[in-house]
Amino acid sequence: MTMWTSLDPADGTVEPGARTSARLRVRNTGDTVEEYRLSLVGKPSGWSRVEPDVLRLYPGSEGTAEITFAPPRSSDVEAGPLAYGVRVDPRENPAGRDVVEGRLTVAPFSETRAELLPPALVGRFRGGPGSPSTTSGTPR
Repeated sequence: MTMWTSLDPADGTVEPGARTSARLRVRNTGDTVEEYRLSLVGKPSGWSRVEPDVLRLYPGSEGTAEITFAPPRSSDVEAGPLAYGVRVDPRENPAGRDVVEGRLTVAPFSETRAELLPPALVGRFRGGPGSPSTTSGTPR
């Protein structure tokens, strides 16, 4: 293998609608310049990103990428621990591919809304709420 990888932190927690991040470190332990393509795998990949998604490293040098997790504020997001991986594909040595694994715990989503119905009063007679209705001038 021509690289060393590390994920910090390997375990994280996030609430729907919020953001959290982890840092991936890649060190080129080979003797040639290498280009590493980074991609996310697993359930969080639909609402996560890696920046930059390519690291070009000289022998003995190290690079970092930021993995950002931003689950939408929705009950559609699965709560609980979710495994994910960051695939590191070396261009010059494809057999040296690695997947760095992590775990993200998504907090349960809850939202309470209140709505007053009906939003408007509609009536046949003039008057407001609490006023006695009148027809032909005689109170009812």
